[in-house]
Amino acid sequence: MRIRTPIELLEDLAYESESIAVKAKLAVVVAHIKIMEHQRMEMRYKQIAVLQGIKQLASWHYDAGADFGDLSPDDQVAHINARIVWECDMALKELGVN
Repeated sequence: MRIRTPIELLEDLAYESESIAVKAKLAVVVAHIKIMEHQRMEMRYKQIAVLQGIKQLASWHYDAGADFGDLSPDDQVAHINARIVWECDMALKELGVN
C-alpha cells in the first residue's frame, strides 16, 4: 500500500463531500497547491543550475586536498576554490544531486 499525497487526500475529500461549496473550495485549494509545487520545483532546478555553474567556475583552479584551516598565503585562490567546490557539493547533495 502506497502513501497518498496531500493532494490526493484533498481530492478524495472533495469527491466524498456532499456540499458543492466544499467541493469547489477544495478544488481551488488543490489547484493552488499544484501551482505552488510546480513553482517549488522550478526554483529547485534553478538552484541546482546555479550551484553547478559556480562549482564549474571554481573547479578551473582548485586544490582538491586543501586544508581549509590553512591560512598561509600559498596559493590562496586554489584553497578558496576548493572550499567553494566543497560547499557546492554539499548543497547539491542536500538537493538530491550526486
